[in-house]
Amino acid sequence: MTGFNGIEGNLNVPGEIPIWMAVLYFVIVGGVYAASIAMKRVKFNTLDLVYIGIGGALSVVLEFYVGPLFSRLVPKVPGLDLSFALRLFMVTIFAAIIRKPGSAAAMLAIFDLLGDQFHYGYSGEPVYLIYEALTYGFFIDFVTFISGNHLFGIGLKNMSAARMLLAGFFPASRATKSVQTQVLEEEEENKRDLSWVPLVLAQAVLIGVLVSTADPIFYDGFFGPLVSGAVVNWASITFKFLSYIPWNVATVFLAGIVARRIAKVLG
Repeated sequence: MTGFNGIEGNLNVPGEIPIWMAVLYFVIVGGVYAASIAMKRVKFNTLDLVYIGIGGALSVVLEFYVGPLFSRLVPKVPGLDLSFALRLFMVTIFAAIIRKPGSAAAMLAIFDLLGDQFHYGYSGEPVYLIYEALTYGFFIDFVTFISGNHLFGIGLKNMSAARMLLAGFFPASRATKSVQTQVLEEEEENKRDLSWVPLVLAQAVLIGVLVSTADPIFYDGFFGPLVSGAVVNWASITFKFLSYIPWNVATVFLAGIVARRIAKVLG
């Protein structure tokens, strides 16, 4: 029997991810955001909130209106969803500009609510809101957190890709804007330094792989059975996960390049 808002609430579908694993995942999510707040990484100003609103709204436009138009021109390829790719591209760019944990989750929450208003309807809420914000959004926020609020190396100079990726755990290595640093930055720019490319690629791979788990593993393996009693098929889940990875990695990598250019213009 269907429960609240069309949610069946099935937790014993064969092959479904056990409820304790789902609970453990959300405990980890809450721990990361709690650590972000405790470390004072989450302090949104007015401009950040404006960016979050714009990013969330634009992702809706790209997902539901622009993406379907381009999808008609591209042959069907396993794992490639242009509508989702455009949404991921836009959210990642704004998350990299804001560079604060919670920004991506907030944008995906806005996307979900506006998507319900103009496309899906509100059946299944608040499960879908939790799913969008705390899977896709959290994965981007998580990489933002472990990079010390320097997603794609924005704001950091002259560090290895591995050290930049984990900049959040190397506080002494964060860049300070002294006169000497500014001179070094200008010299690097004059040399057309491309040392940031491995970093952007490393973070794109991490985000791309994590994001690729959301639909097949989190939705098909847990939220789908919970909401509609969907049958779990792990062969399908594995295929979708593997086929999503290259496209999501490529999308995030391009978003990282664009975000660095925009951040440079914005200063």
